[in-house]
Amino acid sequence: MANRLCQFSTLPSIILNSEGAIIEHNRAFAEYWKIDPSRLHGENEYIIFNDPFFRRKDRQAALQKAFHGAPVKFDASGYQFPAGNCRGDSEAFEKQLTAIYTVPCPSGMCDASVTVYYQTEASLLLSGNADGPCEKIATLTLVLNDLKHEISNPLLLIIGHAQLLLAKSDRLPAEAVKKLEKILNNAEKIRGLLQERQEMADLLQVSDEYNVIEQS
Repeated sequence: MANRLCQFSTLPSIILNSEGAIIEHNRAFAEYWKIDPSRLHGENEYIIFNDPFFRRKDRQAALQKAFHGAPVKFDASGYQFPAGNCRGDSEAFEKQLTAIYTVPCPSGMCDASVTVYYQTEASLLLSGNADGPCEKIATLTLVLNDLKHEISNPLLLIIGHAQLLLAKSDRLPAEAVKKLEKILNNAEKIRGLLQERQEMADLLQVSDEYNVIEQS
């Protein structure tokens, strides 16, 4: 799920492992920072903990929180991705960045630990919202959570009763059994879809849980 969200995000995004190294980046990230992918790994491997912007003590502490499951928002005015990892001069993009969001990845995703989203001025203009796309995603997260809660309880009742009736299938007409099986199969599909949406919501917890590290 994190991989798909990273790849299809219009915001420059990277996925980091527990050591802070990049294990995946999207096209928006490569184009925005003029990235040379070969410079993200090997001898010049990018480690977020070594990024000059994040070396400050309070930011290091905030990063540790992010890597332990707490979404964090950084005021990124003046931030510039380390030039040594780029194809050329990226200074032209320096003032377009407004915030950096570090969002914990769901557990069980191989080496993935944190997804980092770089919010730009351009993304704010496109969203038509002063709060920006990340805050819109936060609203969507709340809607998804509410929807899951409202649907899950009646859905479990439907699944439970269908299973109870099918346990007595030897006493039911064949046509009734067939319809009950359809009900159960489709209810299970809905439960699977809700689970996928919940995983997305867990990944995009980017609202009130944020700690704003810098207000300059």
